[in-house]
Amino acid sequence: MYDLIVTAGPADARAVFRDAVEVIPDVALLRVAFSEFEERLGNLEAARSLLKATFQQLPSAFSFSSFQRFVRRQDGKVAARCCFSDTASLRQEQVLNYEVFPISEILYWKRLRN
Repeated sequence: MYDLIVTAGPADARAVFRDAVEVIPDVALLRVAFSEFEERLGNLEAARSLLKATFQQLPSAFSFSSFQRFVRRQDGKVAARCCFSDTASLRQEQVLNYEVFPISEILYWKRLRN
């Protein structure tokens, strides 16, 4: 995909990502790759909205950790820690299970070390 950026340009690569997400919308990895593409191009709001939509539409430890890591890179460790607090209802409903706890705790301990 990144070769397409060099040869055809970002607009064509973006169109390919959009078409792919439309054809197979249940693949979170594809959406995360799309958001990483947007982040590399400096379209941070597009990347954030893609990751947030991925987490809302396909809630899982993977989509949560992808969104939380993005928030950490862009907004800092405290904001990333707040993401975990926002998942309380999903954890109580068992939409998200125990895997989100280690992800969040790793960020917390890294914050304490710094």
